[in-house]
Amino acid sequence: MTANLPVTTLRGVGEALAARLRQLGVESAEDLLFLLPLRYEDRTRVVPLGELRQGERAAVEGEIQLTEIAFRGRRQLLCRIADGSGFLTLRFFHFSAQQQQALTRGARLRCFGEARRGAGGMEFVHPEYRRIDPAAAAAAADHLTPIYPSTEGLTQGRLRQLVGLAIDGAAGRGIPDLLPPPILAGTGLPSLREALLTMHRPPADAPMELLLEGRHPAQRRLAFEELLAHQLSLRLLRQRIQSDAARPLAGGGALRERLLAALPFRLTGAHQTLACDACHVGGHYKSTPKSCVGCRETDDEHRGSRGPDCGKCHVTKEWKTAKYDHLKETGFALLGVHDRIDCLACHRSGNYKDKIPKTCDGCHAADDAHAKRFGSKCEDCHENEHWHLDSYDHAGRHHFALIDAHAKIDCYACHTANVATQKLAKECAGCHRAEDPHGGKLKDGCGACHGQKSWRGDIAFDHDLTKYPLLGLHRVVSCAQCHSTLAFDNAPTNCVDCHSHEDVHKGGLGKKCESCHSPNGWALWAFDHGKQTHFPLLGAHAKLKCADCHHVAPGTTKTPSECGACHRKDDRHLGEYGEKCDRCHTVYSWKGARMQ
Repeated sequence: MTANLPVTTLRGVGEALAARLRQLGVESAEDLLFLLPLRYEDRTRVVPLGELRQGERAAVEGEIQLTEIAFRGRRQLLCRIADGSGFLTLRFFHFSAQQQQALTRGARLRCFGEARRGAGGMEFVHPEYRRIDPAAAAAAADHLTPIYPSTEGLTQGRLRQLVGLAIDGAAGRGIPDLLPPPILAGTGLPSLREALLTMHRPPADAPMELLLEGRHPAQRRLAFEELLAHQLSLRLLRQRIQSDAARPLAGGGALRERLLAALPFRLTGAHQTLACDACHVGGHYKSTPKSCVGCRETDDEHRGSRGPDCGKCHVTKEWKTAKYDHLKETGFALLGVHDRIDCLACHRSGNYKDKIPKTCDGCHAADDAHAKRFGSKCEDCHENEHWHLDSYDHAGRHHFALIDAHAKIDCYACHTANVATQKLAKECAGCHRAEDPHGGKLKDGCGACHGQKSWRGDIAFDHDLTKYPLLGLHRVVSCAQCHSTLAFDNAPTNCVDCHSHEDVHKGGLGKKCESCHSPNGWALWAFDHGKQTHFPLLGAHAKLKCADCHHVAPGTTKTPSECGACHRKDDRHLGEYGEKCDRCHTVYSWKGARMQ
């Protein structure tokens, strides 16, 4: 197999595409074979639109009914498809003019995405889709669809195409298996070729659960080879290490160490660098003190209050470097600035046996700008490094993020009493009930419309998330034209409730105005009488008014379609020639009949 050929040898791969593949660690055709999928999707079955469920990822098919650009918070392309069992909205936030022109009414699409419930029903957001020929039945995928790790500029479709080219090329030349047949036979696992084909093109009946959990035999085959190679490399490394003999270390200084160990006072730390006369003044060795305080009495800032055992805190490397465990000895850890300030800053009397406070407010009561409103647990906010705060994680500590206007007001505007006894509400109404013009009748919470920059000025509301999305001219009318009160819960939703004065049919055609009229303009209507009623209006029928035939509202009495039902008074034969008037009469004029 010539799998080590550069990836640019594959059809359609240039330098630009090769550069993107290198970001995934792919430089050769073999690298594409081992670019394993992250997960799989089942696109082998086309799900009827009426059977889609919330959160389901599925392949669907339907005919485009409507395509429009909407401005609902941001510019977006909406495309509605239907298949007879239901309808689905395709929502695109990023789209081109070419894409919009391709999504024409009547075109048929095969889509894949995750269903979510929107204001107008189920919808896909940025689904994968392709146009299909309505006259020819498009076959569904014959295997599970792999989802690969990707990078900017590389779509899943392009990656699947490139992996397919690598698989087809390797299948023609063969994929060598590095595992000896006896070892592979003992595992019961498939060959490398079978494992790679299964990983990239798992059959439709492959157990999805095993694939997603990494327990499929094909995945275990690749993991077994990788672990075996790792163990073999470690064994080779161990053999190399064991073959190198260690060099012997040359001895030295043993006699010197024996001499120093025999002396009654062992020199350690800074004592080793001192001249003899620094301790043995005038060459006198017998009267030289052996205790710390004997030489350091003038350096003892504790004035003997800590006793003669200086070695309990100080070290011989440097007198000023102490090893005193303040936490263990006093129960108070010296953290932050406490570890760097002078001992007398807290132990002001110089007597370390005197009890001093261990709480923050015991020393910092004069620094408490809150006047104890926030209690005595200063450590909840303040740090040992800086008493004055540069920032405070209000969201992490209290689960209420201070954003925009909330971040600018003073703490005491909300915390008017001791925080230990005062519990503040976290919902908007807790503070803004007096500013609520809706009287608490809106159930979705203030945050659904109001922002945090300004209670009155920062208002945003997406009407499309309600049960009545605004389409066409409904988007440009003012709220007050439909909502007579600020409760916003009593606006009518039927066309006739608002357009009764424009109903030229006087209610004679019922209340389903949307069957003919468009939200883009009441005067814009479209009704295919032949297709929707199975009675095409031909000849003189096309010139009549609707009320000439429809005398009562639809649904109460079915309007007859036989000639005699309307022209009985015009029948001079008094019914002698039966009901088939069209044998002589035409739709263009009742008069001037002749045998057909």
